Amino acid sequence: MAGSDQTNRPDRPVTAADLEELMGSVVWKIVAAAAGVAATQIANKVTNQGWHAVTGQPAPVGKHDPNYSAKETALFVLVAAAVAQGVRALGERKAADFWTKTAGHPPQVVVKEHQKALEKATKKAAKKA
Repeated sequence: MAGSDQTNRPDRPVTAADLEELMGSVVWKIVAAAAGVAATQIANKVTNQGWHAVTGQPAPVGKHDPNYSAKETALFVLVAAAVAQGVRALGERKAADFWTKTAGHPPQVVVKEHQKALEKATKKAAKKA
């Protein structure tokens, strides 16, 4: 309603813990994004250098690079994707470890993901039983 006094206020006062959780969430998103950017750059460098070490040629520049067959390009894309995912997962894991050491607890996002995974595994096990 226009002119209404109603806002999105909680039924209770905001506590220091609420603010800490909110700030922690924002800071974690920044840390995770930075880890993702660093992982992408590392993965690109590793993939390109690895391709050159194995084939003796520079990595394909794009999917239409005339110097490479479709098979070579597809192989490069598969290897690059696998390396990127592996490095990204490692980067996120290391960032979460660093967060846990500094803050004294894991990031809330990680805790929630872990809880969801446990619930899913429990439901799956219950269905099999």
